[in-house]
Amino acid sequence: MEEEIIEVTLDKTVLKQLGYEVKRDKEIMTIYKNGKEVDNFDIPATYTYNGNKYRITEIGNWAFKECTSLSSVTIPDSVTKIEDGAFFRCSSLISATISNNVTEIGDSVFYDCISLTSVNIPNGVTKIGGLAFYSCRSLISISLPDSLTEIGICAFASCTSLNEINIPKNIKEIKLNAFIGCNSLKCLNYSKEFEVTLDKTVLQQLGYEIKYDKEIMTIYKNGKEVYNLDIPATYTYNGNKYKITDIGLYAFRGCTSLTSVTIPNSVTEIGKYAFYDCISLKNVIIPDSVKIIRGGAFIGCTSLVNLTIPKGCRQISLGYIVE
Repeated sequence: MEEEIIEVTLDKTVLKQLGYEVKRDKEIMTIYKNGKEVDNFDIPATYTYNGNKYRITEIGNWAFKECTSLSSVTIPDSVTKIEDGAFFRCSSLISATISNNVTEIGDSVFYDCISLTSVNIPNGVTKIGGLAFYSCRSLISISLPDSLTEIGICAFASCTSLNEINIPKNIKEIKLNAFIGCNSLKCLNYSKEFEVTLDKTVLQQLGYEIKYDKEIMTIYKNGKEVYNLDIPATYTYNGNKYKITDIGLYAFRGCTSLTSVTIPNSVTEIGKYAFYDCISLKNVIIPDSVKIIRGGAFIGCTSLVNLTIPKGCRQISLGYIVE
């Protein structure tokens, strides 16, 4: 008959069953083993006590709260969750090795761990709770796994040394003030691709300069006037990735020097009056991806000689495309 293994949450009772002595002086917790203070803690996956076998599956609420002598901790693969405040204000904690099977890091887990410089967050973690790494002032960088979908309120707030962080592609929610007070943060990189509408702001992000003389728009690149514009499907700006899916309202209105435009196959819609009064525009290549051409998109394009409407286009505002 297979031996029964009892699943437990690591807390003060389990620490004592493991042979540790826990002492508190006011709010400060100290752990001893064989009369010696413990600073490096390797949590076992299983243990035997009074003839029973136990498996540690969670690190309990406030399990190591204010254990100021703890400098490193290794969490075994048997653990799937680190509960709220588990390492709250462990001010000497430098490194934490988290098991590959952890799926959730609770609220305030590493709150005010001011010496923490190294922590791995394994692929499989889906949620980082509120205030989880609040005021981890020595943390310079952290790698977030693709499995992560939620970052809690103030999760990395006041991590004053954090200078770069990559946001994984599957993230669904970044809650309020997740990175507030991260004064050294220079780059917040999103693996996720953001969909954008091409407008003046996007043109500037693409490195174009836009000038106006009354109603006349002129586009420049590297100081030279642009006549032929090949719009990219995607681009990167400030570490973030973007995909152009629409040509916006009045995007090129009055751009009288523009003679040809190539629209990428990422675009599905051309907005109202997008090329209004582009009087020199002769050729426009519209990909099959475009399904909607809004009213007045090419009004005033008096030089237009080549405009191919894609077969899959399901909505065209007839009578308002051109004059």
